[in-house]
Amino acid sequence: MTSGPKGHEHSARRVLHFWAVANAVLSVGLATAAVGLIPWKTPLANVGLILYALSLAAASIGLGRRRPWGWKLSVRLACAGIVSGGLVATLLVMSWAFLRTVWGEFGTGASIAALLLAGLVVQFLVLYPALLLRALTRPEVQAEMGVQPTRAWRSVLYALAILALVAGPITGLLFHRRSLDRLSPDQRALAVRYLQARLGGLEPPALDALAGIPAGAAPLTVVAWMDGEPVFRERASGETMAAALVDAGKELERAVAERPDLTGSVLHVQRVLGRGRIPFESPFVVAVSLDAGVDGLERGDRVLMPDVMIRRGHAAAGTLIPGVTELRSGLDAPRLLADLADGSGPLFRLKLEEWVEYNGAALPIDRGTTPSMNRGPQQWRRAARSGGTFIQRRLLDDGRFEIDYRPLSDQRPPAGRNYSLPRHAGTAYSLAHLYGKTGDDSVLRSAESATGWIVGRLLPCGADGLYCFSSGRNAWLGASALAAVALLEYQRQTGDTGWADYATGLVDFILTQQKADGDFHHLYDLRRTHVNETVRLSFFSGEAAYALSMGFKQLGDPVYRDAAKRALDYLTKRKYQSFFLGRFMYGADHWTCIAAEEAWPELNDPAYLDFCLGYMAFMGRVQFREGHSPAGFAGHYGFSHFAVPQAANTAAMTEAAVATYRLARHHGQEAPGLYDQIEASLDALARDQIREESGFMMANLQEALGGVRTSLVEPVVRIDNVQHAVVAWLRGSELVH
Repeated sequence: MTSGPKGHEHSARRVLHFWAVANAVLSVGLATAAVGLIPWKTPLANVGLILYALSLAAASIGLGRRRPWGWKLSVRLACAGIVSGGLVATLLVMSWAFLRTVWGEFGTGASIAALLLAGLVVQFLVLYPALLLRALTRPEVQAEMGVQPTRAWRSVLYALAILALVAGPITGLLFHRRSLDRLSPDQRALAVRYLQARLGGLEPPALDALAGIPAGAAPLTVVAWMDGEPVFRERASGETMAAALVDAGKELERAVAERPDLTGSVLHVQRVLGRGRIPFESPFVVAVSLDAGVDGLERGDRVLMPDVMIRRGHAAAGTLIPGVTELRSGLDAPRLLADLADGSGPLFRLKLEEWVEYNGAALPIDRGTTPSMNRGPQQWRRAARSGGTFIQRRLLDDGRFEIDYRPLSDQRPPAGRNYSLPRHAGTAYSLAHLYGKTGDDSVLRSAESATGWIVGRLLPCGADGLYCFSSGRNAWLGASALAAVALLEYQRQTGDTGWADYATGLVDFILTQQKADGDFHHLYDLRRTHVNETVRLSFFSGEAAYALSMGFKQLGDPVYRDAAKRALDYLTKRKYQSFFLGRFMYGADHWTCIAAEEAWPELNDPAYLDFCLGYMAFMGRVQFREGHSPAGFAGHYGFSHFAVPQAANTAAMTEAAVATYRLARHHGQEAPGLYDQIEASLDALARDQIREESGFMMANLQEALGGVRTSLVEPVVRIDNVQHAVVAWLRGSELVH
């Protein structure tokens, strides 16, 4: 064992060499993070981190050459890292406490992220510098560098640790928001009966049961709706619910005296359970501080309630991931702040409870809708029929659909040049399926019109007898596959083979796009008559597999069965084996499972079932559960509390879940957990559907009935939301559990 001065000298040099290399590695990592990983929302922070990384690189050179300036620079950088890292970690802990107490549902997930970030900061900007300091201040290292011993850095570290520990509780206390208890159903019903009586000029009931109940953390708001318009809105004063209702009743009587038709309006009550201050008015902070569709926003005497934000299109305004337009959240903060510009004072987030009258009952409101009165298969069948009727109302004389409908304003944006062929084909398919379940002649006529429009738009693709469903220069595999599915479903449900040649041409075109490994080319250039080998799009391969599976059953050619087998083998076996991460993930695979069930019994590979059961188990882990989810989320699928779930995603995923459940039954397996997953989703879609009792915000309720909005905070009914839900309801209602 080496000892003495030479041994200490050798040990010191090894320490200096190790930390020289470590500084170099860390400098590269920090610079990379500052330039490409950390958003440049605060450029000063990114620039500061880059300068810190460059200084570490310089210190690495100094330590490696055993220069005193390298040692001094390293020690100062370590102290600076401890100080800045400790402060950042403290701010992140404070953010955790703030998110937990102020930001509502989003705060649950975001606060966890804040703690995780704090952990990373502590490791790289506190723990690493502390270890570096401990190594560089060893006596033999300081002797090697010819510098004086120092221990002051330890006091700095201890002080910062204490600061981080006490900052969180202090922040939580500063921003703690006391929340009132919600009213009972009987108390809400009494409030509605009282207001109805005052509105109709009748003798109101006594309010003794509400005399000791606080009116709220802010004035009680009463709204009267007629034809989707808030024709009366009053913030009632009074310390108790009884006093506030008396004040609102007086204002209602005055309004009726000026406008007698108000007696036919629908009453809506909003009670503030708590107020939480939003300390920063930057657009980002304001945008994510509110639970969209649930919280209100207040500045002085200016208030924006959830219904106002939804009607103005302020909710779900921001795309979270570039290119994924279906995943939106937050609010349009600049417009919100502009709407509150006339107010004075700080901003407050309002936590609410809301209810609306319907046939004498007081129904609670979550994100602008009310809970469904019924659940289960019978309700799903009613929902499917209502959804089908909505689709029929959207059918135009030429066989196209009104793809988008805005129920809050009764507007129908023109289709224009960007008419969606895949959504048209999917909707025609759903009508054919609905006819098969109901035998309704009016549905048959609608299905025939929509499917006939597809036939009229088919284009020759490549060789004679091949067709594709496309517009413009490129033929999209997905649109052509769904067109084939629509024609084949029409043939299956009606027995009419008049369009069989066109269906054959579409399926044969899909065959020409299949690769040797079973996958598909997704784009075909009509002008150059060749495939595009670089473009990959979601859903297309699964939709093609479904069309091939249906093609064999309806057209009888065994070539389609063999092609479907190659496609399903690829999608369930080889697709995720070509890259490492693929062994731990799933993608957009719902069409794959629908195709696998369609292919039964001709294709009965157990691997298909194993894949789909695994996929649905994965999706089950991201399904919101009753009692453990934000308002209105239960039964839907999502990856955070921040993004309001999209109806089309839930409906399509439920179609896949139903197909997987049926496939398990075909193989003689039970999947009770999967049925529970299906039941929750179908109930959620039925709850979200526009119904008589939930349509108080609709400008033309009879036109809007049966529609399913993109999400509960987005005032648009997209036709594919409804068609996916209709098929899911119909197929789910047939399951035997």
